[in-house]
Amino acid sequence: MTRLVILGGGLAGYQGALVGAQLGADVTVVEMDAVGGATTLADCVPSRTLLASAEVVSGYRDTEAHGVHSGGLDVTVDAAALHSRVKLLAGAQSADMSTVLHKANVRVVNGRAKIVRGETSHAVVTDDDEQFPADVILVATGSRPRVLPMAEPDGERILTYRDLYDLPELPNHLVVVGAGVSGVELAHAYLAMGVQVTLIANDRILPGIDPDAVRLIEDTLHARGLTIVQGTPMERVVAGEHGARVVLADGTEVDGDRVLVAAGLVANARGLGLSAARVELTASGHIKVDGFAQTTARGIYAAGSCSTAPALANVAAIQGQIAVRHALSAPTTPLRLAHLPRAVQTSPEIAYVGETYADPGFKERSLVVLPLGGNASAKIQQVDEGFIKLICDKREGTVVGGVIVARRASELITSISMAIAARLTVDQVARTFSVFPTLSNGVTEAAQLLMSRR
Repeated sequence: MTRLVILGGGLAGYQGALVGAQLGADVTVVEMDAVGGATTLADCVPSRTLLASAEVVSGYRDTEAHGVHSGGLDVTVDAAALHSRVKLLAGAQSADMSTVLHKANVRVVNGRAKIVRGETSHAVVTDDDEQFPADVILVATGSRPRVLPMAEPDGERILTYRDLYDLPELPNHLVVVGAGVSGVELAHAYLAMGVQVTLIANDRILPGIDPDAVRLIEDTLHARGLTIVQGTPMERVVAGEHGARVVLADGTEVDGDRVLVAAGLVANARGLGLSAARVELTASGHIKVDGFAQTTARGIYAAGSCSTAPALANVAAIQGQIAVRHALSAPTTPLRLAHLPRAVQTSPEIAYVGETYADPGFKERSLVVLPLGGNASAKIQQVDEGFIKLICDKREGTVVGGVIVARRASELITSISMAIAARLTVDQVARTFSVFPTLSNGVTEAAQLLMSRR
């Protein structure tokens, strides 16, 4: 029986453990916190819970057009109850995942561990000196918020996103430094809950994402009261007794009672014995892997945000499965990102997949942009902002990309992702049945329009 030892019980480790158990391996997971890891306990699940609460608050506004009169209802947010719910749901999800592993006969060990290289094989040793010989090792230790020396978090005035759920009350004025996906999503959430928010971006917000989509979201957030300061890098953040001050390189000062620094992630790849095991890291500290999640050391794999793959939960889950299937000689294919959907969960959401304007050879593509204003479901929901953009190959007609800006865009994008994966043509997508009236019907409509323009 193959001995599989996994460092980390987040999504990559969890999925890898389940696949290993299904394939008959003896599986051990070593996790320093709880099953689910940071993704479940501190990152994705908590932030999505926060966003769900923000959506509830937003639902009480702008109801008059639907014939619903709130009578001046004053909606407030109880921060203690909100944060308690965030932690409760994260804990519940972790417990459910732990139960699944237990039923699959996966051994879960709590603690830190490192790899010890032997002459013919490796072993994993915990801080308690418990040793687990391994035929295959999967490193799935995740990542942590990047800490900037000029803006070190204190958990009180200067925060990372993991500090938010310990605050006793909502900020009066939250300054968010960093305008990537996490920064923009959290700025949106707190803005929706009535907090004054200032977003600071070095350049433009959401770099690398479809510019039409970004422009729409930026205009929408600005109309809702978000202040965006862009074009000047941050120089430092200074905490005071009653707040914190962000000082920009041009001398501009932005004051708030809390400052959230959203400066990206750092891989948890140090102190694991990787160097001695001959596992190579990149200059950024990520573990080098190939399409099957193999590292540079035989028998050692890495998956999730500690590796060089994109730091996304859906990638981590698939990568963990691929790694274990490959290690146990089960049929699998390398990680393919051409149909990897991504999303920004604002209101409306942005979701995108496949090729964009910036990709080489775009002149060989055809595209159509279908405004949501003409969609029946959008009219019913009183939605007049957003669009569906579909991209295909001019010669073959195969779908190669798409962008959706809409409510629940992160769920709608799956149909385009599947079309890319299956190499469907726009003609085939256009002939696909969809329920009417729905926003998903817009994908079919966009394909019909693109079919006529090829």
